[in-house]
Amino acid sequence: MARPRFTRPGIQEISIVRKDTGETLDFVFKPPQGMGGKWVRVFQDYARKLILNNPQFRGETHKVLAYLVTLADWRNAVPPPVQLASTLHMQRTSVYRAYAQLIEAGAILKVASSYYLNPELCWKGNEQQLLEAYQTVFSFLRMPESKPAGAIAEQRVKYDDRRAGNG
Repeated sequence: MARPRFTRPGIQEISIVRKDTGETLDFVFKPPQGMGGKWVRVFQDYARKLILNNPQFRGETHKVLAYLVTLADWRNAVPPPVQLASTLHMQRTSVYRAYAQLIEAGAILKVASSYYLNPELCWKGNEQQLLEAYQTVFSFLRMPESKPAGAIAEQRVKYDDRRAGNG
């Protein structure tokens, strides 16, 4: 039987007594706070394919890509290579080589004189902005097949119904 105890605002302690052994297990739950800070969605399938299909990537290329993901601005805009060299304490030629490899692999897209991370790799923004970006900035890309957000919630309801024996 679980007995909740409240010790501090926002913190809940629960003790559970195991029926088979009589052992008391204590748990502390802290509700999640706002995520805070910067965030970006990374699409693991594309990232995995990118890494596995490009054995020519070395440490410099991985370092540049990882850093670019942390810099992604709304709509995935990233700075040109010349700005990254001094920040990462790397030779300009190494950063340009990394950009060239990432462009060739499709991880970075160069549109006019601007650079963007491929939205199939990661996305900085919401779903509506992604749809708009595919129609404007990334109009040369074929939008990946995806389910609308409502379909995800609908799947979860169906799954929960099956677990409850209703489906």
